[in-house]
Amino acid sequence: QAAYLAEAAQSGAVPGVRVLSVQHRPAPEDIAPLLGVAPGTEVLARQRLYLRDDVPVETATSFIPRDVADAIPPLRAENPGSGGIYAR
Repeated sequence: QAAYLAEAAQSGAVPGVRVLSVQHRPAPEDIAPLLGVAPGTEVLARQRLYLRDDVPVETATSFIPRDVADAIPPLRAENPGSGGIYAR
């Protein structure tokens, strides 16, 4: 279980996560070096909205190098399976 979901539930809140988008897009200039790719290189971006008692509390975007996403098809799915993208 994702850390956010476990922590929110432990505090008595009803946690939730909505996938806003899963798409290939150019790597932003500030993210590209962290991924070891040139700015503008196509990467997989997964954007999520985190909820606490149905109230949005934060958004998060994970950027995944294209070669990694291509090698692990569940990363491109809206629901990548138990444990999320980090379990892949």
